[in-house]
Amino acid sequence: MSLLRPFTACDLFSVNPINLDVWTETYSPAYYMTYLSNWVMGKTEGRGQEWHVDLFVRESNDLAIGLYESLGYMIFRRVVGYYSGATPRDPDEDGFDMRKPLKRDKNQVSIRLPNGATDGREVRVGPEDTYFH
Repeated sequence: MSLLRPFTACDLFSVNPINLDVWTETYSPAYYMTYLSNWVMGKTEGRGQEWHVDLFVRESNDLAIGLYESLGYMIFRRVVGYYSGATPRDPDEDGFDMRKPLKRDKNQVSIRLPNGATDGREVRVGPEDTYFH
């Protein structure tokens, strides 16, 4: 059975118990919460005029896609076979690379679809084509 509840600072002790070791250098809970929130929501990328938050979601996860679209994300491209099947017999599943432009990207360069595509679902790339700066 699953339980959905807000994440608390005390949850960090179950996520990263090494910080209870007196010999390990630790930081304030605010540092870890900031790091964790950035990690959970996605990865901020940018260079030059291209600044965006990037995350990946399974093609079949309509609920998550709807949530992220309501938060301002758009499907930038389809990554073919991004998620492997649960067992060797299960087929791989495509993932959507979803992006949200940051305020710094005033011309929204980071979400312009390549080759005149009008829907990111049409833009197909392989997992090897996804790289991070």
